[in-house]
Amino acid sequence: MSPGITESLTVLSSVVRRHQAALLFREREAYLEELRKIGVSTMYLKGVASMLIRIVHFLRMTTLREVTHDEINHAATRWQNHRRRCAGRPPGPCSKPQFERLAKKWLRFHGKLLPRPPRFQPYGKELSGFSEYLCSERGYLTRTATSYSKGAGRFLKWVGQRRAKFYSIRLTDLDRYFKCKGRTWTQITIAGEARLLKVFFRYAAERRLCSSHITNGISVPPIRWDSFSVQAPPWEAVVKAIATTRGRSRAEIRARSILLLCATYGLRSEEIASLRLRDFDWRNNTFSVNRSKRRGIQQFPISGQLRHALLRYLRKVRPNCDCGNLFVTFYPPFRPVARESIYLVVRRRMDRIGTHYPHKGPHALRHACATRLLQMGTPLPDIADFLGHRDCQSVHIYAKHDLNALRSVSALDLCGSL
Repeated sequence: MSPGITESLTVLSSVVRRHQAALLFREREAYLEELRKIGVSTMYLKGVASMLIRIVHFLRMTTLREVTHDEINHAATRWQNHRRRCAGRPPGPCSKPQFERLAKKWLRFHGKLLPRPPRFQPYGKELSGFSEYLCSERGYLTRTATSYSKGAGRFLKWVGQRRAKFYSIRLTDLDRYFKCKGRTWTQITIAGEARLLKVFFRYAAERRLCSSHITNGISVPPIRWDSFSVQAPPWEAVVKAIATTRGRSRAEIRARSILLLCATYGLRSEEIASLRLRDFDWRNNTFSVNRSKRRGIQQFPISGQLRHALLRYLRKVRPNCDCGNLFVTFYPPFRPVARESIYLVVRRRMDRIGTHYPHKGPHALRHACATRLLQMGTPLPDIADFLGHRDCQSVHIYAKHDLNALRSVSALDLCGSL
């Protein structure tokens, strides 16, 4: 951080001298220069500059050297304990993660962050081939393929302690595995694990890595869909949460659009995060959604509430940037809002009204939307199509009462009472 940059961040000469006198001045300067080039705000630069001094101190660095992830974790813990002693109260939940995140970015910028040592995974070759098979041949989403691979990896780690070779795995190993895990797993978890292991061993049998009788011998426990309980918040709570976003701040304006998309249309967080500006046809008052699970495009009419909220967001809040996504970050470098951020936006507004339901994220509003549609007399096939399901099986859990006559789903103004 050259004297010119330092002086642009603060007018206090004592602060300038402190930054220049701290260790690894040139290395910190180079990273701050890079941040300034990509257009981050001055306030963000001030915070990074101060935190880098603490990172160098708690990593006990006198020269720029290679650092492991574990060393960063220990330094972040020391920083957290230091803040606790100085402030006299526990540090915030983001204190340690922010330290680790910035330390890794700074060290990665200089090429000094050592990679994590690979975790030992028994039968890793078979598992990596399975993941590639799911994506390339079965057409699974990357997220779904990763989930299947993790499930198969759990079993392979367990059986790897008992079998030396993959071809020596027997059906009795699966029986013992489910008997062991069944002490803590629910019936639904066991059924899901059995289903993915059936897919894994079918793949292995096709590659002649094991016998096909293992696949034929795996039985998936039947799950009664009517035994599921809907844990969605009541519609009154959803309306109340949306009503709390009437503020004028950037966060509230953006949050209102996100909550309306969750509650009125039942969109998943990844579907909201992937919405692009070109998906909206303002002349015909429609927008298109790329369904994350059904792998298709679905078109919806834009309700009056959503149109007003989105236009307000686009005119007053959304930065004018090259990113084509509808929801982008407030500060440069501008990038799409992550699905995890969508979850936090919804969760914080639901916490604000004091709901005591276990689920408060976008999927909870999706459940509330389905329940509301059913209460308004919408048939299950229409609800399934509206929510992007392939069939009615997933929406049977909402059938708690008799259904009324058919109504047009797209014409429903679910948030008309706001």
